[in-house]
Amino acid sequence: ARVKKDKKIDFAWMIEPADRPLSRLLNVDSIPRAVLLTREGKILFLGHPADPDLTLALKKVNVSQH
Repeated sequence: ARVKKDKKIDFAWMIEPADRPLSRLLNVDSIPRAVLLTREGKILFLGHPADPDLTLALKKVNVSQH
């Protein structure tokens, strides 16, 4: 929480346990990493936040980036 506040990070932030269960499940091998999921758990986007495909995926669910 201190790092998030000190660096003025205003996006979602997740810290995993040492065994990295979610990162292993999603094959996350670099950061930053954006993951867009449906309520049912379907992956709509998995990649770098600057990838233009994220904007397209967000448009599909009627969400705009700020």
